[in-house]
Amino acid sequence: MYAALNEKQQLINAIQCKNEGKYFCPRCQMPVKLTINEGTPFFRHENTHFNETNERDIHKHGKDILVKGLSKAYGRPIKSEVFLSKLEQRPDIMVNKQTVIEYQCAKIDLRKLSQRVMSYYHAGIDNYWILGGDYLDDKLTKQHLKFINHKPEWGFYILMLDSIKQKFTLFYEIRFVGPFNKIAYRKKSFNSCNLRYLLNFKPKFTSLKTSNSRSFMPTGSKS
Repeated sequence: MYAALNEKQQLINAIQCKNEGKYFCPRCQMPVKLTINEGTPFFRHENTHFNETNERDIHKHGKDILVKGLSKAYGRPIKSEVFLSKLEQRPDIMVNKQTVIEYQCAKIDLRKLSQRVMSYYHAGIDNYWILGGDYLDDKLTKQHLKFINHKPEWGFYILMLDSIKQKFTLFYEIRFVGPFNKIAYRKKSFNSCNLRYLLNFKPKFTSLKTSNSRSFMPTGSKS
């Protein structure tokens, strides 16, 4: 998580912290610890077992939301945890033989992510990644960009699912702007109870000026 409550119950971003004082999870009120590595700083629960259990529950709950929503949207049962013997992988959700969805809650490095994406690519399988857990944030940072994808109606986009709040957040029309390549995007939230509304969402594109947009490569696209 990228924001926590300080001792005055004020919500503070991990980037703004100096590892001083105590911090608490805004959802469960349990103590969290500021973690600083080569990437963006973030908070984790101090109890390792709680972290693992919490992440498993969040992942399972989110996957259940996706399976239920997709089954309703497509009018047929959607399978989860189908083992693909040729790839020796078990994607979170199998929409059909050519499409899988991964609900990524735990941190994953670029090398491992690239290996999984390329294995799907070589098998002719479209793969789409929805972020949750440790990747949830109310804004995009550079660490999210490795999951970027593309859809004609949304442009370059990233989708997050908060399985606790049961809310999807779509960051769309993502691009770089200005001489410092600032990340610009539009954002819209959707209730997880109506996944069809999200799937059918067709916004009107803005006339935002961009630069270096060619640097983006969609995660799940074959092109």
